[in-house]
Amino acid sequence: MYALGLNLSHDRSACLLSDSGDIVAIAEERLDRHKHSCPLDRLNRLFALVPQKSLYYCLEACGIGVEDLDVVVFCNAAIVGGNVIRNLSVADCAVQMPWSPRSHLATINHHEAHALSAFVPSGFEEAAVLVVDKGGSVWDWWRNRQGADIPLIERASLYRASPNALELVAKIHDRKGDLLWNCNSVGALYELATLQIGCTPFDAGKTMGLAPYGMTIYADEFKRQLELAEGGFQISPTVQSVGQHLFPQFFTAKYGPVNLRPDEPPQYYADLARAAQEAVEEIMVHLAREAYAKTGLPRLCIAGGLGLNCVANARIEKSTPFEQIFVQPAATDDGTAIGAAFRGLSIRGGEFPRNGLWHTALGRTYSSVEVESAVRALPTLEQNYAEILDATLYDVVRVLTNAGVVGWFEGGSEFGPRALGHRSLLADPRPAEMRAFLNGQVKNREQYRPYGASVLVDRANDYFELRSEQPYMLFVCGVRPRCQAEAPSVVHVDNTCRVQTVARDRDPLYYDLISAFAEQTGLPFVLNTSFNGKGEPIVESPADAITTAVNMKLDALYLNGRLFVRRQSNTRFKKWEQTSGCNAPNSSR
Repeated sequence: MYALGLNLSHDRSACLLSDSGDIVAIAEERLDRHKHSCPLDRLNRLFALVPQKSLYYCLEACGIGVEDLDVVVFCNAAIVGGNVIRNLSVADCAVQMPWSPRSHLATINHHEAHALSAFVPSGFEEAAVLVVDKGGSVWDWWRNRQGADIPLIERASLYRASPNALELVAKIHDRKGDLLWNCNSVGALYELATLQIGCTPFDAGKTMGLAPYGMTIYADEFKRQLELAEGGFQISPTVQSVGQHLFPQFFTAKYGPVNLRPDEPPQYYADLARAAQEAVEEIMVHLAREAYAKTGLPRLCIAGGLGLNCVANARIEKSTPFEQIFVQPAATDDGTAIGAAFRGLSIRGGEFPRNGLWHTALGRTYSSVEVESAVRALPTLEQNYAEILDATLYDVVRVLTNAGVVGWFEGGSEFGPRALGHRSLLADPRPAEMRAFLNGQVKNREQYRPYGASVLVDRANDYFELRSEQPYMLFVCGVRPRCQAEAPSVVHVDNTCRVQTVARDRDPLYYDLISAFAEQTGLPFVLNTSFNGKGEPIVESPADAITTAVNMKLDALYLNGRLFVRRQSNTRFKKWEQTSGCNAPNSSR
């Protein structure tokens, strides 16, 4: 039995499951090469469009056709239909594809899809599930005095989950009031700071990275606009992005103009980012405590866009009674395709086998023939790189220890925004200037943004203050003094790091690479970031990897067992170090 789940919102995606345990998933952006893959109509409004590239990618990976699908479930979301905000319907989706008459077509509530995407992969027998995002499906309606029906969109949901049931415990939606004034969204609160610092709505990670540089002068003012109570929260529109449309003059007077230099935000914008971050943490911890109080369960699952806030996740882990927490690695809307697919199996009476810890490498693998075809089709690789025949992991380590940056392409791609050793850029974390070099010369991004570390699970606590294993890089943790001294390039300004623990039974080749690095350096971790250029999605195919490696002038490319090293006398970092004088930005507050 095959069930296909589809997300038609931003970060469009597809997930194909079978009751025998087959699974493949991909975000449309990895294939159409447009970041977040947001189809817009002629009025620049988000349009619900079937992610056809993702759909056929999944079908081809499993060797089936559209006619073989038993059930297709579309994740619901509030859309603009005509001039009315309403929920996506089966009819909206059915007309976009020649679906088979044998396929059962259905929709699933947006937050339910998020909830299932977190609970089923968690492996928990029973858990509280918390879903928090900017907004999901239209949950209810309110008629104003003029007789207009105003949609009330769900903003946060709490569930009690077991293998046979997903029980709604609490729903937080917009308050009754006119459109925009009624918005009650944690995501819109965070988006306010993100837009003010000059970034796009999808750049929440930049706000999180900038916040530790800020001071707390606006934090109390933000928190005064929150009302946390049993059952939920209320947020004033004065600290949500919708306020920019409601009272722009007030916003300009209160928060100043939008930053025109997002690469170098003045201190004021860092202070604003910190205020938003602290407010979000307060709300998320409050909701998690509510989840524990209402369910009494020791395990918690988290999904929705706010699940990618690693700092808030760490606060929840530290400040609530939950014994175990699982955050869906694809916590934003791409992950709803997983929940939709799980719902599809249950509709037809099927069940996905629960075989231990969830793995994020849900993309298809590429054969040696496909790799060779890409190498031959792109002569710029041979022009700029020499292949090291019969290369071993020690050859990769040799590049790293010479301060080289390696594009690491191995196996199937990760599903979600985190690169976890399948589509990664790797570097030596020991040089203090490595972060400045990567931000300024390789990734071409803001200097305030930090980098994560992939560490051998059995040595992680020697360097990091971990409360549990973290295989998905979704929690920050404190760093121990020896990490600050030995690997400063992965230490953020607040002495934290976003860590991925790597185990041999889950990622044997990546584990062996880090082990080889540790053998040569004594350090059991590498700097890890996503394999993509500025404004681009993470690479998916061998051709993507080659093109990106050449464009970024990486020192080496590891391509499914083959190693290509740049034809140069020294690594780019070494040359930059010699010519720049290492004028790295001061990382002290």
